Amino acid sequence: MVDLVDPYLQSLRDETDENVKCAVVHGTELVYVAHYRSKSRPSRTAYIGTKIAAHTTSSGRAFYARLPHDVAERLIEQSPRPRLTPRTLTATGRIMAEVSRARELGYAVNDQGLSMEHRSVAAALVNHNGYPVGAINIAVWASLVSRAEMEERYAPKVVSTAAQISMLLPDQLEGFLESGELLNLLPPAR
Repeated sequence: MVDLVDPYLQSLRDETDENVKCAVVHGTELVYVAHYRSKSRPSRTAYIGTKIAAHTTSSGRAFYARLPHDVAERLIEQSPRPRLTPRTLTATGRIMAEVSRARELGYAVNDQGLSMEHRSVAAALVNHNGYPVGAINIAVWASLVSRAEMEERYAPKVVSTAAQISMLLPDQLEGFLESGELLNLLPPAR
């Protein structure tokens, strides 16, 4: 998948000059598989292979937003929920409110919940059945861009790029949900 997303994410990074990442979710963890650093404001907070509780990230919330509500809620309830910053959401209800908001908007936001230095906006990558297989995000320095500015300026670009990538994903590409132990939680494929 990294080879497929590479030109799109490099282009998104070049257009915005912000940090762009791609991640996959396995169970309750998000794993970064690609990171395209801003040329003028690089971030060193996420390295390829880094694992973190999915619900603490915009990418994880965007991913969960593409799942049935009860499945997303069950995954969040199974996840450890340490407080990483004063703004980290730890209550299932508050996290699910953000997931529901992401479901409505088509993108998820993390406003200094993972790091006080960053805000991020993400959109899910979906396979031919409409199930999420990963997510992409843009991370910005919180001191330079407000949440409202980030959503206005970057959310449309992230959503558009995720949609372009999703259209190119091979039909046989399956996320962990279709091939793993959580398959029984999902409704039948369309």
